[in-house]
Amino acid sequence: MDARYSLQYDPRQQKDSNWSTLAEKIPTYNPPEEKVTRQVWDSKLYFILSCIGSCVGIGSFWRVPYLCLVYGRAAFLLPYLIIFLTSGIPLMLAEVAIGQFTQKGPVQAFGNICPLMKEIIIMLELAFT
Repeated sequence: MDARYSLQYDPRQQKDSNWSTLAEKIPTYNPPEEKVTRQVWDSKLYFILSCIGSCVGIGSFWRVPYLCLVYGRAAFLLPYLIIFLTSGIPLMLAEVAIGQFTQKGPVQAFGNICPLMKEIIIMLELAFT
């Protein structure tokens, strides 16, 4: 028998039919443990700058001043800041936390949470890339 399996059942030593002792003697598979080394950020500053870089696109540099000019400063910036603070930051922190917890990319990380999310994330990446 393979060394990965451990067989603990001996019918000659079985005197009672207790289910708990029988369940303990069922052969189990012990997979070999593999240590996976992953890359980490050199410093927190690089991590913060990469998060900011992924959130702020090139279009923000020309679009925000244009929208402020057209619609008025307070009329645009106030709703923008409210939406950013109430939904943008919590969603970004949730995505970062899920990525750090699973240590996988977005497709695999959200695919582990819900298989339907895997297809949605693939479509979002294709749409925004």
